[in-house]
Amino acid sequence: MGVEGRIGVVTNTEPQREDLMDTLSSKRAGKNVDIQCLRAVAIIFVMLQHYRNRLPTPPLYHTLFDFVAPWTGVDLFFAISGFLVCKTLIEHLGREARGSAFANFWRRRCARLLPALIFWAAASIAVGAFVGASAAQGAWDATKGAIVGVFGVANLYWTYCAQHGASHCVQADYNSHFWSLALEWQLYILLALLVAFFRLRTAMAIFAVIALIASLFSAPSFSYAWALRPQAFFLGALIFVVVQAHPGWVVGPSVQSAWFKRSVLFLGLLVTFCAPNHLSEPFVIPAVSIGAGIALFSTLSVGLTYPARVSRVLEWIGERSYSLYLCHFSVIFCLRKVVAGIPGFENLSPVWTFPPSAFAVVCLSFVAADFSYRKIELPMIKRFSSNKKLEPVDGRPRLSDNATG
Repeated sequence: MGVEGRIGVVTNTEPQREDLMDTLSSKRAGKNVDIQCLRAVAIIFVMLQHYRNRLPTPPLYHTLFDFVAPWTGVDLFFAISGFLVCKTLIEHLGREARGSAFANFWRRRCARLLPALIFWAAASIAVGAFVGASAAQGAWDATKGAIVGVFGVANLYWTYCAQHGASHCVQADYNSHFWSLALEWQLYILLALLVAFFRLRTAMAIFAVIALIASLFSAPSFSYAWALRPQAFFLGALIFVVVQAHPGWVVGPSVQSAWFKRSVLFLGLLVTFCAPNHLSEPFVIPAVSIGAGIALFSTLSVGLTYPARVSRVLEWIGERSYSLYLCHFSVIFCLRKVVAGIPGFENLSPVWTFPPSAFAVVCLSFVAADFSYRKIELPMIKRFSSNKKLEPVDGRPRLSDNATG
């Protein structure tokens, strides 16, 4: 029995499957533009969260947080990662021998993500020395955050710090945002292990149980249930498995219409960003994850969800979203140090100091991220995308019996 039969896809869906894979692959330069745009939305909201109270913040800015919770932008990232990582892993297993598939999957993941992470982790140490109360203390605090970030345990470290008092660990949280990157790496490992040892359907069923159990626990900020949440990542992976099995769900004319895609996107973002302010525990993270999954689903059908001009801007930001995530904390800390040295700046109303401060953060972050994307990320992307794709072994797609459902 072929791969399609094993995952429950009948042969008369093959034309739809081809349309689906065209949809999931590139519309510009090898990428799904709508997913890039969703990444842009995610990083914009994350930066809104991290700017708050670290630089001049007027009352109106604080009022925004009464209606939305920008920190849930990371759950959009989790959902996107779950979808794309599951897609990549299954594609490797479909065209390569089992051992090579897992080796190449991890080689590509590490080459894609680690160089920029290591660069900005090292840069944060210099930033810590520059902005810290003392150069030695600032560098040491940043070094601790950099180490746990690079080794993929930052979520556990910063949760421990939050629960025992931040001053117990560091004087400043230079790299605390690395927590979400650590969680993603842990979820990559979990998904890869499940797919390695079980059929695909069984693997997803086990992952579903894990996500459901996690949803039973209250998850206030930087509790372990919050820092280890798998729900959005799982839903992203599940969406790939489902649309692969039922391609008509994303290639039919009704789901390709702009109004439908925009309505689904709006609903998903509304749930993602508003759920924390309107729901109590333990329903917050599950609702946020469902919203992220809905927003992700809006990106999968043919055609652009966003107007063309908006799409181009968001695509540019989305392509650099990983580097933006890595560098914006360092930019904020550096700028805070600089403005603190301006005579009389702190005595001015935040209403007046917010616009130039926010503008500087955006500009400097975009410049730094563009450098990181062009000089660090792109060379690694091109290196691996330029490799000749392996032909399916035995002349057809091949997922091991243990990797398929």
